[in-house]
Amino acid sequence: MASTQSCKINIPGMFLDEGVLLNEEAYAKFLEDAANEDIILEFMTHLKKNNIFIVTKDVYEDYFYPRIESGQQKESVEQRAELPDEVPKSEKKRKSIKVKHIPSKDVDKDIKIIKDVSGKDDSEGKFEDFLSLFKDRYTRISKIFKQHRELRDFVSIKNAKANELKSQVKIVGIVRSKKTTKNGNVMLELEDLSGTIKVLVSTKKERLLERAKYIVCDEVIGVSGALGEDIIFSNNFEFPDIALGRNRNVSPYDIGAVFTSDVHVGSNNFMEKSFLRFIKWLRLETGNEKQQEIASKIKYIVICGDVVDGVGIYPNQDKELCITDIYKQYEKTAQLLSYLPDWIEVIVSPGNHDATRSGNPQIPIPKAFAYDLYDMDNIHMVSNPSFFSLHGVKCLAYHGDSIFDFLSQVPGFEINKPIPPMIEMLRKRHLAPVYGKGTQIIPETSDYLCIDETPDIFQTGHTHMNGNGVYRGVTLINSGGWQSQTSFQKMRNITPDVAKVPIINLQTHNLVLMNFGD
Repeated sequence: MASTQSCKINIPGMFLDEGVLLNEEAYAKFLEDAANEDIILEFMTHLKKNNIFIVTKDVYEDYFYPRIESGQQKESVEQRAELPDEVPKSEKKRKSIKVKHIPSKDVDKDIKIIKDVSGKDDSEGKFEDFLSLFKDRYTRISKIFKQHRELRDFVSIKNAKANELKSQVKIVGIVRSKKTTKNGNVMLELEDLSGTIKVLVSTKKERLLERAKYIVCDEVIGVSGALGEDIIFSNNFEFPDIALGRNRNVSPYDIGAVFTSDVHVGSNNFMEKSFLRFIKWLRLETGNEKQQEIASKIKYIVICGDVVDGVGIYPNQDKELCITDIYKQYEKTAQLLSYLPDWIEVIVSPGNHDATRSGNPQIPIPKAFAYDLYDMDNIHMVSNPSFFSLHGVKCLAYHGDSIFDFLSQVPGFEINKPIPPMIEMLRKRHLAPVYGKGTQIIPETSDYLCIDETPDIFQTGHTHMNGNGVYRGVTLINSGGWQSQTSFQKMRNITPDVAKVPIINLQTHNLVLMNFGD
């Protein structure tokens, strides 16, 4: 809303003059949002049209939220399923604003799974499995370096060692260890399929030393420098990174996708009212003309993990649950998603609270736990991570467990700023490079956490913080969540972003943030 001195306006008097009663909570919202006279008059017109004579906080929020912060057979709104009793009765009676056209209804779905781990659950956790995992990681990422101008002619560590001392060599290897010497130098040990070698980053190379703070164990990097006795004195090193100047994919249709996560159905802190407000907006039952125009273009919703709160995830969790049965949590989720208009397709991937294996990569939520979701034609259950395309736009959805690894490994990263760790994942072309420090890794024979192809959109969740940005043509989204502050977050002074929904137009890649919160 426009920021004005709303306290100078006799707000209660304006409503009384029109025969409308404004209660104390609603009045507080007008003051909080700094409403101006034009906005109040616009709201008054809406009240008259809908025969509303008492303005409560619910009536206020149902009108002003959402708000923007940053040939099929036509189906009428009235034919869709009724929303539950939690929705204010005045809202149920309200007639929808009729948009002239709903673009997303006229477009057939186009979802293609490029890479996920559906059906992959055969790892036994043996030494051979881990060996296969890291061999595959090295092979996949070393191929990326073949496309680098400076490192495309790298050789194996064994062949590099065969050169004369002081000669210039180039290698690509997995970081086996990283230490800081007494003199402040960074000492790395790199390994490839042929052997190991040490790499020294000297304090004399200040720029290089500053970049070295981003190096983490178990990632694959490229190094060039002078050869010594079983050591390379680094002149430069590179991450596999995203290529510059790439053309991103766009949809031929003017449609949008919602990217959300961390719904936590079953938690006492699940903001069900806000989530229902979100659904009503998608049904074109709320919002002004501009907001409904955005809603009319929504074709997809991507839920990036922690669909439910789970059971037994942490000690005494049962005290913070309103649904203590995992099956009923998924039943409730299916019920909520059933209220969506049937032209919207929903892609659901798991997170650490969901009923699937806890390690990364996670297989899709099993049908045994979420039968009702599998029974819905517009629900698509995928793994974590999952790489898929929507009308040709390549999307990488990863719940984001490893974000906390980066927070502990890289100086300067903060919990309320999720985009820098996401950029590091892209630079390293790996979602969770560090093994054994936090994120549990399942040793599949293929490393499904490698970012082989460059996505157009990269989404994470997990932190409950909202963030977005662009890195080398890739749109980055951390999508906040639908759970208010938990006791765990309160102890750590973390204030989550709740009910703020990022929406991307798949044709223009423009991003809009919609707020459905209280």
